[in-house]
Amino acid sequence: MSILQDLTQALNLAYTNGKYDTVLQIAPEILLELSQNNLLTAKKNVKVSTSDLQITNKILEMICTASLLSESTDQESFSKYISLIKASPENIELLWLHLISLLSQGDFIQHQQLSTKYHILIPNFEKGKYAQFGKNLEVFLNEGNYGGVLKSFQEESQIDKLILSFKSQFLELCRNEIGDNLESSYKNGLKLGAARSLLYFTTDLEVAAFAEERGWNVDKNGVINFVEEEENLPKNNAYLDEDLDTVEIVLAYAQDLERVV
Repeated sequence: MSILQDLTQALNLAYTNGKYDTVLQIAPEILLELSQNNLLTAKKNVKVSTSDLQITNKILEMICTASLLSESTDQESFSKYISLIKASPENIELLWLHLISLLSQGDFIQHQQLSTKYHILIPNFEKGKYAQFGKNLEVFLNEGNYGGVLKSFQEESQIDKLILSFKSQFLELCRNEIGDNLESSYKNGLKLGAARSLLYFTTDLEVAAFAEERGWNVDKNGVINFVEEEENLPKNNAYLDEDLDTVEIVLAYAQDLERVV
């Protein structure tokens, strides 16, 4: 049995048993063997059987999927390996995952370019399993509706595990965008509880940690100050009222920041 056959067998066994980190360990060596056997890129005057190409595609599919399902969810490896996947009908699901991954990285230009390419090359691209989810995310981001993006990931039990692998990146992307909007809209400060709702955190401690990352100051009264204390205006902002209902906070915020939440 050839080295490539041995590696293919080992990779398939690891993938079948859910050992995705092992799959990624085997990946570099098996990709080298595929390349040496002219199975990754077409070459003139080199004939390759259809069955070998199908096996190669299955190998690439397993590697790409494993990079999303590994313990650390290796997005960098996914981006690298997905580039080897051909734009063809049998790869529709992976191609949609690629588009979603680009959105999660905020790479909207490449997303648009590849989306156009895939729609041209694959007539039924819109019928992909992840098509609707991906299109919804694109619309939300284009509208600046970051709350819509975050809500898309709230019901984890109902979300495909491959889609769920992008959740942390979308959370980071959207929270940073919302954070930018908060800085420009609440010069007089914002209470932790209000920020918690707007940023889709579950505890004030999470908000405080996020505030520290952003360089925001949280005073002893639990108010986030987005500018230096000496630059602050008198605190007459309605959002500092402790009795203000969360729903009112969100509604008032939506009036100030159209298309957010």
